[in-house]
Amino acid sequence: MPPRGPPITPIFCRVWRHVARSYALHLRETSVSQMLRQDLTAGRPLTPALLKELGDLLDADVANQSNRGRVLEMRRLYKENPEAFVRRYLIPITPPNSPGPYSVDLPSTGAAPPERGFFSLTTR
Repeated sequence: MPPRGPPITPIFCRVWRHVARSYALHLRETSVSQMLRQDLTAGRPLTPALLKELGDLLDADVANQSNRGRVLEMRRLYKENPEAFVRRYLIPITPPNSPGPYSVDLPSTGAAPPERGFFSLTTR
């Protein structure tokens, strides 16, 4: 008989739902961020529907994380000025002597260290 996994309990289901939602939000945040970068690269104004969707995704992330973590600061900075946020945090840069592009670090909230990487608009 094959080994069995953990029992399916309400707590397991709640955790599974939280993790699955977290990954789904991350994937969509990454896609929307890429489309906003394409707007900037092409010299177009940022697409209003994408700006709205990114704000909605950050709101959903805040709810998914029980109003805790670095996503609160991300959302605050985004709501202050969405276009400035995109230009500051979603445009990869390649520092001297660097193996590849990175996004500018978001400020540390003390709850978690800032992330580095091309797709650092995540809340993992």
